[in-house]
Amino acid sequence: MATRYLTEGATTFAAAGWGGGAIADDDVLIVDHNFGVISAGLDNSGASIESFWVKPTVTQGQIGGNGSSFIVDADSSSDAFMSIWGGVIGYYTAGGNNSTVNNFDQGGSARSWLTGGTFTTVTVSGGQLSVNGSTTVVTLYAWGGSGTIDYSATDITNLYVMGGTWTLKRGATNIYVGKDARLTYDPDPSTAHTGHSLTMYGGVIDWMDGAIPTVNAYAGEIDFRHARRSFTPGSTAFNVGGVRIYSSASVDESNITMIGASKYQTEVPLG
Repeated sequence: MATRYLTEGATTFAAAGWGGGAIADDDVLIVDHNFGVISAGLDNSGASIESFWVKPTVTQGQIGGNGSSFIVDADSSSDAFMSIWGGVIGYYTAGGNNSTVNNFDQGGSARSWLTGGTFTTVTVSGGQLSVNGSTTVVTLYAWGGSGTIDYSATDITNLYVMGGTWTLKRGATNIYVGKDARLTYDPDPSTAHTGHSLTMYGGVIDWMDGAIPTVNAYAGEIDFRHARRSFTPGSTAFNVGGVRIYSSASVDESNITMIGASKYQTEVPLG
């Protein structure tokens, strides 16, 4: 195990970019200064590192590009992580023997694209995150920022949208929405929702499709006005309390059970 710092003026993530010597299992890689474009040495899947850390003080730099991602194996322990802060633009694929990054953490004004493999736990506090259809995310915590999660046949297990503005185009077994969040739920029509649930503690969900069978909404707004096709949410349970609901003729809301003083508005005009 070694701790390596990106060298000044580096344009590669090969050994020369880290001061020489091949990257090995359990290494810690740290970027602590501004840099240009890293366009070479992007496949580091041969070593299972402990961490890759871009410090919050890094305000400029780009890692990879469209079609050329930094391939990382970060599963040497359950705590192995990638932490991307500051203002860095980056493209990342989980590679290696298990094609897994155990923990991915992003904040500041970073902009990241996840382009393949499995990211077990993703936490976003700021910036922008895009997850493509080749990427599996098991658990995602969104405390802020914004992002789009493209369709995949593999659902997210737990999605916590507590802040920021997010678009979800794939299924999630358990969705939680907090008071500072706005979620657009627009899953691919092939998404199966068996056993899925939505719990709202506030915020706004722009619900465009998806017959989630269990809904418990205790505050916030549910907006069906942009529904793209007919669907019936809450077939198992649809409990709402203290919620404003904007209805649509395309959505069957017959399963709603009112708890407390919900404001139930039918077919509120757009605009």
